[in-house]
Amino acid sequence: MVDCHEAPFPIAAYFDMNVWVEMAKGLKIGNPDWLAAADELKAAVRESRLVVPLSAAHYMELWHRRDQASREAVGALMRDIADYVSLSPIQRVRDLEVDALVDRHLGGRRRIEAPDLLARGVVHASDSPHGRLRFVSSIETADEPEGSAADAPVGVEDLRAQPPLWEWIHLVGTQELIAADGLDRTPEHRHGSRYVDQELDLRRRISADPSLRSRLLDYIITEEITDLTDAINRACRERETDPHILILGRGGTPADAIRKVVLEIPSVDVVVRLRWWKHKDLGLQ
Repeated sequence: MVDCHEAPFPIAAYFDMNVWVEMAKGLKIGNPDWLAAADELKAAVRESRLVVPLSAAHYMELWHRRDQASREAVGALMRDIADYVSLSPIQRVRDLEVDALVDRHLGGRRRIEAPDLLARGVVHASDSPHGRLRFVSSIETADEPEGSAADAPVGVEDLRAQPPLWEWIHLVGTQELIAADGLDRTPEHRHGSRYVDQELDLRRRISADPSLRSRLLDYIITEEITDLTDAINRACRERETDPHILILGRGGTPADAIRKVVLEIPSVDVVVRLRWWKHKDLGLQ
């Protein structure tokens, strides 16, 4: 069993869902290459040389498979190799990076450590006390927004008191749960579609206004910083400091200061650069 607080920390290897699915298929038919690979992975994890973490995306995508036997085959492989070690979701990573930025600006030495990013279980992967589940009074539709938060149903806490069962159900589900009325099994499709629409709208504006291409990087930086406003304000409020100092206290122009802030938030800087490269080439889909 991997202790995510041990040092030195082992190498982390992240597998996309298609790798887990192909490995499960290979093991089912006794493919010698996949059998050897699975044995090597299990040995490396057991000896704390490697972690193969899950993410919130794995939990969501596995429930897309409607067949219970298929979900269980892939889920059992994930359980046996990953041991439910999981990555923090991107929203949590951004919050941690913003918190560290504000702390450093005030003279502190806050650093993001491996245990901040890698821990065990669906609660960590989802950054939510109920794991992958969220309880609301009504599910969002094309015409109506999501309803207000609701109390967890009776029995959820009893389930959480049984860690192996709690983790397994969050990863694999049950046929009754996945088929139940009132369960939004693929909410990420709706949110993903919104994001695609936003990116396509930006692509159309670039095409309609060629001058936007010359200031595209700053435009994208502004969008990403705007999305971080709540996180920045919250981190500054907790330290009783003015968030404007993050920008105004850096010298130079406000635009230069904002660019420097983005460089100090790695996950945001990566997204900015990827979006910039994508939109610079209007032929890139």
